[in-house]
Amino acid sequence: SGISYLGGLVHLNVKGASCTDTSMEKLAETCYSSLEELDLSFCPHVKDEGLGYLVSKLSHQFRKLHIWGCAQITENFLDGHDRAKSGDLEINGAWMKKSGSRSIR
Repeated sequence: SGISYLGGLVHLNVKGASCTDTSMEKLAETCYSSLEELDLSFCPHVKDEGLGYLVSKLSHQFRKLHIWGCAQITENFLDGHDRAKSGDLEINGAWMKKSGSRSIR
């Protein structure tokens, strides 16, 4: 296929799409060594578990994640995933609780 010939998908914008945790599993299977940036903004069906699975399976070339409008992504992912905590992965659009208030990452 064209994707494997080109070395794989590098940037993917599925903003507002009907992606699910199953979509994240399929993406992890097909793009684990090539994906660098993913925009999941306003994708309400992707949960902490699916996103955590994807981030765990992707190689370290994956550096940027956009999750604007994804209120269902909680601190379970944002504080609980090694890559999210380490600063190794840039996450844009996440609402975080800090000292009892909310701030945008």
